[in-house]
Amino acid sequence: MSSSDNGANGSGLVKVWASETLDQVMRFSGPQDPSGPVIFVVSPAEGRRYSLIGHLHGLIRLINVDSLRPEGSFRLPLRPEEDETLTAAGFNPNGINFAVGTSSGSIFFGSLREDA
Repeated sequence: MSSSDNGANGSGLVKVWASETLDQVMRFSGPQDPSGPVIFVVSPAEGRRYSLIGHLHGLIRLINVDSLRPEGSFRLPLRPEEDETLTAAGFNPNGINFAVGTSSGSIFFGSLREDA
């Protein structure tokens, strides 16, 4: 069980409790990411090595699931004058193509291909 505080104070505080005894087992905090909180984590079909982590203000990180390391990142060109933010994402069943939606109704399409 865990709890986090990414509210107005932006503390980024995370607390973790044991589920059976409700003893707090970990507490840590760090500086809030300027890209904003995580909005989505999407993974393709089984057998693919990468997941996408999308942050509120347009940053998307590509994470290698086997090593849990970031393999790359890119920032989508959001419209700040409209306070546009990321809202959702999903993979095509092929596990290669994906789409990312925004609060302004924009949809960005992408494709992940591993080097041979």
